[in-house]
Order: sequence, then C-alpha cells, then structure tokens
Amino acid sequence: YQVGMPIYGGNSGGALFDKNGALIGIIKARHNDTETTSYAIKARNAMNLIDILGSEAGLSKENKLAGLPLTEQTKIIKNFIFQVNVYK
Repeated sequence: YQVGMPIYGGNSGGALFDKNGALIGIIKARHNDTETTSYAIKARNAMNLIDILGSEAGLSKENKLAGLPLTEQTKIIKNFIFQVNVYK
C-alpha cells in the first residue's frame, strides 16, 4: 500500500491498522523525496506465511479491537509494541 503518513527510522515492521483495528499492512519504507509518502506490505501477504507455518505460529484469528474506540485500541496494542535499538 502507499500511505500518506510520516514514517521515521525504526518504524519498518510496524503494524498498519484500519479504523476498526484490523491489521491491513506492515510498514516497509518511506519515499526518499517526501516525508509523508510511505509504503506498507499488505497483511494478507504476511498471513500467507503464517498459514504455511500452521498452528506453530499460535495466532488468534479473532479481532479483539473491532468496535472499540481508538483510545481503547491503543491501550491494548501498546502491550505488543517494542522498540528495537541498534547500535553501530
């Protein structure tokens, strides 16, 4: 997907959700010539890999964010967001 939002260093691999809390993409990259044009891999491409892994992946198919206000979605999601620091 091409999305119109700023992506910064370290955001690659982050989740892209729709307004209902459904995962629709995974942040991939930002266009070098603009700060607000970014790209995400479609979630269904990642889901194909998870299907290949089968039950070993241990993921729920239930959307526990659907119907919740954004503030509540954020409270739930923040437990699954991690910062990875790379030192050179």
